[in-house]
Amino acid sequence: MHWSNKEKTLRFKRAAYAIWIAIATTISGQASPVAAASVTVDWNVRHQIIDGFGASDAFVNVALSDAQADLFFSTTNGIGLSFLRMGIANDGALNGGAFSDAAKATARGARVWAAAWTAPAAWKDNGTTSNGGHLCTAPAQGLCSASHADDWATRLAGFAATLKQNAGVDLYALSVQNEPDFVAPYDSMIVTDSEFVSFVNALAPKLATLAPRPKLMVGEHSNWSHLWSMTAAIEANPSALAATDVYGTHQYYGVSAYQGPRPKPLWQTEMSSFEGFDASIGNGVTVAKWIHDALTLGNVNVWHYWWLQNPYNEDNEGLIGHPGAPTAPTKRLYSVGNYSRFIRPGWTRIDVAGANPNVFSSAYTSPSNASFAIVVVNNSGVDQPFVASLVHARSASVTPWVTSASLDLAPQAPIAVSAGQFTTTVPFGVTTFVGVNDSIFTNGFE
Repeated sequence: MHWSNKEKTLRFKRAAYAIWIAIATTISGQASPVAAASVTVDWNVRHQIIDGFGASDAFVNVALSDAQADLFFSTTNGIGLSFLRMGIANDGALNGGAFSDAAKATARGARVWAAAWTAPAAWKDNGTTSNGGHLCTAPAQGLCSASHADDWATRLAGFAATLKQNAGVDLYALSVQNEPDFVAPYDSMIVTDSEFVSFVNALAPKLATLAPRPKLMVGEHSNWSHLWSMTAAIEANPSALAATDVYGTHQYYGVSAYQGPRPKPLWQTEMSSFEGFDASIGNGVTVAKWIHDALTLGNVNVWHYWWLQNPYNEDNEGLIGHPGAPTAPTKRLYSVGNYSRFIRPGWTRIDVAGANPNVFSSAYTSPSNASFAIVVVNNSGVDQPFVASLVHARSASVTPWVTSASLDLAPQAPIAVSAGQFTTTVPFGVTTFVGVNDSIFTNGFE
């Protein structure tokens, strides 16, 4: 699907806040004063479970090659994404992408889920698949002569069988609506809070007949702050709450702290920027900082970029590529990999204390507490001294994996840990320190 200049302009406006943050916080090549970043990583202070990282092939009518599938989904030959987000067309078919993408992603250990952008034009009150509009739920609503809620619920639930038949893959999750708060000149549909509740209750019985039953996602708002009135509405309706498995949101307008009692996991399902194509480490750091904020401030369980590959626009909507070079590599691909390759589904975010205006750190441990990863984002423009103290864990060494101006998620020599502490220098870029918690193999978890 090729975006017109008008459509690209609207999408650019939608992302203005995120781009402003990128300009304010990351200026590639502009040195900031060097100040030692000293952090304390505490295994006894636990936060959310991380279920993984992903990206989408929706609208992209170019199938992934085996080499690209390795690059995106392999944990040994690529960045180890654990989710593929696909699109559902208004007729219930696949919306871009390829069924072979789902098969290849699954073969490499990823899960496949799908989102809807709009119901058919004849089932909407504005009579078109674009420009927002609502699903007709009663006769004489707009241009509709009847309710089509049951029709649309049947069609969405049917996508699970379509995926299984064509790709041999089980649908892991189904999202009711992409960006229900955004009227767009391309495929779009508005869903209000009360409409979400009603439609979830219509869709739930149909999903319940499927084996396996896909998880039901609601949300995916373009503006994170718009999510919370919907979650409150879902949580006020016992049957809708019981049927809902995941809340979803996008990050284009920044991060919002979780509101309410948190009865459901939260996935960030789409984020990119729309300025001219930029493969630099500066952009890679910007994307890593988005992930850091979503995980540490938004407490998400899953984080997604927008497209895997971008064959349409001369901008940054894909992890790789642009029309002139659809497979062009980028530093953001590898900075995403600094998270996705090492923080695997089921890992837990653990606490990191210590502030530095240019260095942002987060840490994660495996379900067994045997393996851990500390991700450090240095957006200062220069090398920075870095000191980490490990509390309630013990490790002999850590191995840095570096994405910088000269390195693409490359392993470096191990660094010794002495008296629970290691000292090193992190380059402008993203460094993941990978280690093993020896304490569980000796005197038990400390």
